[in-house]
Amino acid sequence: MPSGDFLSDQAPVGSIGVDKDGNFQVISAPGWVDYVHTTGNSNRIVPIAPQRLVDTRTAAGRARIVNASSTTLDSSGRLRDRQVIHLDLTDFVFVGDALFGNLTVTTAVASGFVQVYPHGITRPADFSTINYSANQILSNSFMSGIGYNYDYISVYAHRTTHIIIDIVAFVLSVGQVNPAILPFSASASARSAESAGQSRAERAKQGTPSWK
Repeated sequence: MPSGDFLSDQAPVGSIGVDKDGNFQVISAPGWVDYVHTTGNSNRIVPIAPQRLVDTRTAAGRARIVNASSTTLDSSGRLRDRQVIHLDLTDFVFVGDALFGNLTVTTAVASGFVQVYPHGITRPADFSTINYSANQILSNSFMSGIGYNYDYISVYAHRTTHIIIDIVAFVLSVGQVNPAILPFSASASARSAESAGQSRAERAKQGTPSWK
């Protein structure tokens, strides 16, 4: 099994190699090198029990804003016009790639938009996660990348508004989700119910779907 360089496309079909980054490769057809996907180099979606990340209407709901100040938030906690806040995800995930969530805006002072995007990048100008009118209560689901160096996301408001973000899943490659928020494996009630009957793996192997 050669290592260090990419596997030569001239190797015989069935040859296996490992490149310098630890990725497995295989010659699946003459002259064709395929990657073998593993948990080390493939993304996976991990659903969680829904969690509230931020709710700017309350002091407790603003606890995960890492740059909260009178510059970014008004006296009632709303995200100010043309300001960016950064939200800390480390209670939930370690080295995450992306997240799925739901964004709600309320008590906006005027029509505008909010952008949710990965922390650490230049804010993209030409997109919106949600558009709203003054005093409108509106929600929209979204997916966003997570910062490369920190498990943060960034949120920009075009016009002052309260924001609420709930998260429902993470995308991981090498990272981990806090087991306390997993819907099955970390749930005491789920574990108790599982131990009293078939495990999910046993049910998947031995059971039959309703559509068959």
